[in-house]
Amino acid sequence: MLSYGEQDGFTGKGAWALGLLIVAYLFLGGVGAGAFAVLALLDFKYGHAGGSLRATESGFAEGRHLDCLLKRGYAVSFVVLALGAICLLADLGRPEIAFLLFTRPTTSYISIGTFSLTALLLCVAYLAIIRFFSLPAAVRRAKPIALAVGFAAALFVMAYTGVFLQSMKAVPLWDSPLLIVMFFLSALSTGIALVMACSNGLFVRRPEKNLLSRLAAIDLAVIISELVVCLAYLLSVSMADLGAQSVERLLLGDHALVFLAGFVLCGLVLPGILNAYAARCEHGEWIDLAISGLVLIGGFCLRLSLVEARIHTSI
Repeated sequence: MLSYGEQDGFTGKGAWALGLLIVAYLFLGGVGAGAFAVLALLDFKYGHAGGSLRATESGFAEGRHLDCLLKRGYAVSFVVLALGAICLLADLGRPEIAFLLFTRPTTSYISIGTFSLTALLLCVAYLAIIRFFSLPAAVRRAKPIALAVGFAAALFVMAYTGVFLQSMKAVPLWDSPLLIVMFFLSALSTGIALVMACSNGLFVRRPEKNLLSRLAAIDLAVIISELVVCLAYLLSVSMADLGAQSVERLLLGDHALVFLAGFVLCGLVLPGILNAYAARCEHGEWIDLAISGLVLIGGFCLRLSLVEARIHTSI
């Protein structure tokens, strides 16, 4: 029997028992980490160690709105990441395995990923607490460290879900480094979408340009990159026979609806069109919410279809 650090899957139920809990973990972990990475950059650029935003740069009202965005964003990111961690622990099935992950760490992907997710959760919790509560200056002094450590952990978690799947060489559909790039880009895009959803009603602006418009423009660039990488990824895994069969399932078979309608249409094409429209025309917040919702649906469908369409070799 394989030990927890040697298993190819998250659970002791078999290397290929990757179900809805793991899909949820892959999605929630990527979204939460991507959102925190965006929030940390905003906090670093516009905030200072005391936790409030510089009124001299954004104006009092805009600074207050951005402060509210960071409060909302950190709280929502923590909840999303915590739910992802719960899905991971639930999939482990046995409490002693979760205990061993912390008491007997290894160099396995699951062990490294667990510690990275834990570090990220702690940083998000700390940053949320110092924004919601008036705490002594001594407590707030660790904010730059929390931002730096959390940002590094977030980048790792964003890539980690792809790294974990790509490490399973017996699944030709996942045996491409482009999978890591695609999951990273998806985590960034869904993270931006979550931040934009959290900004609903705040009218977050900078003097020279609407901050949401800037985020939307970045998201559009990420979506285009994601589409290009996805095409290259499908071509690369199609070189193997079983990989080609999995790609056929994604494009023409039993998972085509989830992949093409859920990921490609909802996650890439429609948000791209709406982003391009919003960049040229005056629009209401409903467009930003629609884009956010579509991108989040697409991110989930991407992970669901790639997990479900796998065909693995006998090992």
